[in-house]
This record gives sequence, structure tokens and C-alpha cells, in this order.
Amino acid sequence: MQNLGSDEENRNFVSDESQHDTQDLGHFALHHGAVKSVDGWNIFVRGLSANTGEGDLLDAFSEFGPVQHVKLNRDRRTGAASYAIVEFNSHREAQDAINRLHGNILLGRRIEVHWAFVKPTASAAEFFTGGAAFCG
Repeated sequence: MQNLGSDEENRNFVSDESQHDTQDLGHFALHHGAVKSVDGWNIFVRGLSANTGEGDLLDAFSEFGPVQHVKLNRDRRTGAASYAIVEFNSHREAQDAINRLHGNILLGRRIEVHWAFVKPTASAAEFFTGGAAFCG
């Protein structure tokens, strides 16, 4: 992993690990890289125990750096935790959390931890546009 400097470098940085992650869509795989939100680097956490609280997430994720924000989404009917967005100030902290916590057990459940916002490559755009030219 490269040493990150300014916020501008952080905004433009895509880690080697995230460039090689794939999401299988039938016969097609999307290659993507992390994208910074307005305020920080957000990661998506799913597979949570129904009883997971914000404090549990802060305890688990703070090991990798200061957590800027935690948004825990709960089922409206049951109140059970369904997923969370955890925000870090730096790309490195977020990537470390993904690398170390993805697939680990939190409160008796195996959690999945991924980038919340990713930018698809041109080949992904071709998949979604049926091969038509993509400008954007």
C-alpha cells in the first residue's frame, strides 16, 4: 500500500487491492475502485447481528483509525440491524478495516465489509449500456 499524503492525493488514490476486487454479474465481472464521498471514505458493512449497536461498530472499527461517522440502518418493522456505513477520514484507515474485518465474526455473525462507493471501469459501462458509447 502506498503512503498517502494530501487530501487531493487521497481523493485520487485507488488502491491496488480495490482495483482487483470483482463483483460477479453472471458471465461478466466488474472491476472497480474506491471513490471518496464528500466527507470521507465510506465502507459498507452487512451481515450484522440483529442486536448490533453503533457502539459495537465503533469498538470494532476504531482499531483502524478515528471513525468519523457510523450510520446503522435498522429494519423498520423489527428494529433489527441490517447494515451500516462507517466513515473514515483516510483511505488507508478504511482499506485496513476492509482488509482486516471482512469475513470476521462480530457478535456471532460473519460480516462482509466493502467499499460503499465505487467507480466502475469503462468495461462495466459497456456492460450496462449494451456496448454503446459511454460519455460521463
